[in-house]
Amino acid sequence: MELVLPQNYVEIEQEEMMYLDGGMSNSDKVLLLGAIAISGAALTAALTTGQFWLGAKIMGMTFGKFVAKLGAAKVAGFIATNTGLSYYSVYKAIDIFRSW
Repeated sequence: MELVLPQNYVEIEQEEMMYLDGGMSNSDKVLLLGAIAISGAALTAALTTGQFWLGAKIMGMTFGKFVAKLGAAKVAGFIATNTGLSYYSVYKAIDIFRSW
């Protein structure tokens, strides 16, 4: 007895795991990249707020007094550092996304 292919089969000439439909649509990609960017901004806000809140608790101050004591330059430095961390996370997510 011989194996017989069904009448309506598709012969794949390339890699087995290649998407036949071309993968994600452009609108889906834009939505996903937007969600990744928004997540990065939320991560920056959460990291900065968490660090200031913890610093205020350790110093026995209110959040507002702690931020005022640090000054604008240090607050900007914290935000820049956390933005860099968030940017790297977003960059890696987009890099992984591109490999799909």
